[in-house]
Amino acid sequence: MAEEHYDILRRVNRLSKEARTGGSRRTTAELFSELESKLKGHFVEEENTLYRPLETVLGEDGPIMDMIEEHRMIQRSLVRAGAILWARTGHQTHPSELQRVCDSLDELIRSHIDKEEAVLFWLAAARGAI
Repeated sequence: MAEEHYDILRRVNRLSKEARTGGSRRTTAELFSELESKLKGHFVEEENTLYRPLETVLGEDGPIMDMIEEHRMIQRSLVRAGAILWARTGHQTHPSELQRVCDSLDELIRSHIDKEEAVLFWLAAARGAI
């Protein structure tokens, strides 16, 4: 999963950079679609192979519920970014609004991955959950 995290971070960084520079709508849309698709698959895999086994060890009220809620927050941010992106006309995206949402998405994803790698991966290994 660490390699997948690296790929996701690379993708969200490229999207944020494209939004920051007001790049072409087509390029921004492609980057967004790739990230959205990657995250959807990643969340399903992660929730099934990491979160569920840990939940049986740690209980329902442990950190797993917080991590699942962060997945939902990231998904809501994707919806906001997509709405802004698809509402734009012409060849240029509006950097300020899209940049704000993409930067927020970048921060959410980075924070989430940091918690997983610093806490959950270690917990899962220590508890024999994976």
